[in-house]
Amino acid sequence: MGSLLQEYIQMAKDEDQANEVLDKSISLLEQSSVIDDLEVKQASLYVLSSLYTMREEYDKAIEVLNTLPKVNVNTDFMLSTIYSITGDSKRAKTIEQESLFNNINNSIISLASLWGTALKERDFEFAMELATLQRKLIVDYKLEGYLLGNNFLMFADIYAVRKDVNRTLDYIEKYANWALSTDTSSLDLSNNKFFSLVENLTPTMSFDYQKQTFINSVVKNTDYDFVKYSDRYKKIIAKLI
Repeated sequence: MGSLLQEYIQMAKDEDQANEVLDKSISLLEQSSVIDDLEVKQASLYVLSSLYTMREEYDKAIEVLNTLPKVNVNTDFMLSTIYSITGDSKRAKTIEQESLFNNINNSIISLASLWGTALKERDFEFAMELATLQRKLIVDYKLEGYLLGNNFLMFADIYAVRKDVNRTLDYIEKYANWALSTDTSSLDLSNNKFFSLVENLTPTMSFDYQKQTFINSVVKNTDYDFVKYSDRYKKIIAKLI
């Protein structure tokens, strides 16, 4: 429940409500971090580090992360091999698919983090390269329903900072069309040949969630002020809001 609340902080109507949701999420995760179940405890601490960072309590975030064990042994490869040898091919494939999904997802997150740093440093060429590489991963592994929208906004941010009117509008329109076309079938991993045996590990985001993402990322972002009086921008907004 604490992790789920974290996903919806950005849907708050104002800063006070956002802080209220953040505090509730932290409270729940702090409670779950002291129970005896090691898996739940470690997962709670990991999410807490993110929430403390959002609240700018950086010392707490660092302290929490330093308590987590840094394990470099991945048992999945050996487990899948053993299950394959013993004839349980479905179990072996499930482990392999889950491992691939996690690795791809982590790569996409890492590329987004590197992109953010490049954009902040105004290294537009590298930012573009990172966003392009992330998009290739998303498309190659058929995860457009989950992740393509955020990638569109990465490109939009690059062009917005560079004050490129047409390309900025191109990418926020791509986001709007993506949000409107995404449905439950595109979020169903059972239809994905790479991850058909993986449980849906990413929460299904509603259209309202995608709309709020757009509002926070574009409408409330002053970097986009230079396009907000154009007729095309107003038409894009009308699609979502």
